[in-house]
Amino acid sequence: MVGLAWNIDGFPGGSGVLKNPGFELGGWSTIYGWNWWAETGGSYPSLLIVTTDPQAGSQHIKTWGRATGRDSCGVSQDLRAEEGQTWELDCWTEHISGDDISGTDNYVEMRIDFFDGSSDEPLASNSAVVLDGTSPTGVWIDNTPIQLTAPAGTMTARATVKFVNPSGQSGAVFFDSISFEVVSGPPAFDLADYSLLADIKGDADTGAGEIYGHYLLRIEDSDGDRLVFESQATADGNWTAFGGPLDQAIEKNYLDAATNGVFDVDSESYNVVLLFDPDRTPSWGTGGTLTVDNLRLTNNRSDGSDYSGELIWADLPESSIIDPQRLMLSADIKGNAVGGSYELTLQGYIGIPNVDEDFAAVTSDTEVQLAEPGETGGGSSDWNAELDNDEVFFAAVNATVTETGGAWVRALTSGGAGDDGQLHADRSSGYLARSHRFLVRRSGLA
Repeated sequence: MVGLAWNIDGFPGGSGVLKNPGFELGGWSTIYGWNWWAETGGSYPSLLIVTTDPQAGSQHIKTWGRATGRDSCGVSQDLRAEEGQTWELDCWTEHISGDDISGTDNYVEMRIDFFDGSSDEPLASNSAVVLDGTSPTGVWIDNTPIQLTAPAGTMTARATVKFVNPSGQSGAVFFDSISFEVVSGPPAFDLADYSLLADIKGDADTGAGEIYGHYLLRIEDSDGDRLVFESQATADGNWTAFGGPLDQAIEKNYLDAATNGVFDVDSESYNVVLLFDPDRTPSWGTGGTLTVDNLRLTNNRSDGSDYSGELIWADLPESSIIDPQRLMLSADIKGNAVGGSYELTLQGYIGIPNVDEDFAAVTSDTEVQLAEPGETGGGSSDWNAELDNDEVFFAAVNATVTETGGAWVRALTSGGAGDDGQLHADRSSGYLARSHRFLVRRSGLA
């Protein structure tokens, strides 16, 4: 596939929906959607999905003992959150006579934590003991929910339910039907509130074998699962308004198969991708051009939003203009949130690996040579010895690639060729990308 990609941060608020809250997905030690910790030194971990006595559905969690280096076993799950949201956590717990924790110092705790996304230290926390050695046995207990309001800087809300075993006493507990939701403040994320939009123009040089084809715009979560907008008609050389509300997109998994429920609105980041569509006819023949303008991720949340719809260009090819002073970056920017901010940035860098040979035997500048632009490396007539300084740039404009796919650099010692090294570069159709600059690093030269 060929196209353009941008990266954006996770959505504010997140889904507000736990994955697998009743542990109906998975089985035994496969606990879908949850992070978990337990003692793992035995035949099986001390936290399992079982079917002994579920509060609802057909499965629930049983746990006992404690993980190595900790005094507990448990499960946790992170959801996207934002400042001002009040979250509520609840769960059902039970212990059964004969394997209960009666009279012990064991207990079950549920806990809410908020994090800023950059530190492991919570911004705020709230917890409650919901089952202990005095709790009745043989009955599921509908515990009193706990709540906590997200402070400034919140990016993530974490729900935790754990069995705490301070002194290693015996007994096991069950928990099931965990709920964790926003009960007040800014609402949780709703796909219908956000739209991915762009103006797209597709061009094809029909005289050169190019054919007007289809294109697509999609947003991908960190697992590659995606929401896809497909063009309704082939490109025709004119601008077309494209995209729409995210709840109207086609949901697909990372293999590009239509699959409901896979797109993760709690992902920490997303890729927005514009592509030539390779799966529909007519194809683009030998190629084509897609031009994008006004690419934006908007929202219609009535309570306002500080969400940054930042779209960042990634992996743009170098310009055919070598002198960066001749480049210009400009944009038309419109913001309708008072007090909001934006940033327009152009970042450029050269990332080239060192030559595969350190040329330890070279003692003067004239002993290091580079292949001339536009000619095949390896022949004596192709080498240029006019080099100076300790860092040398070599501009290859459609230079022919050698059999191993790189531009060659070599050193001459004792009047003859020797200590050849190779500098690799990206290429397309057998040629080095136009106007790449290669940095050759040398040591031991005057």
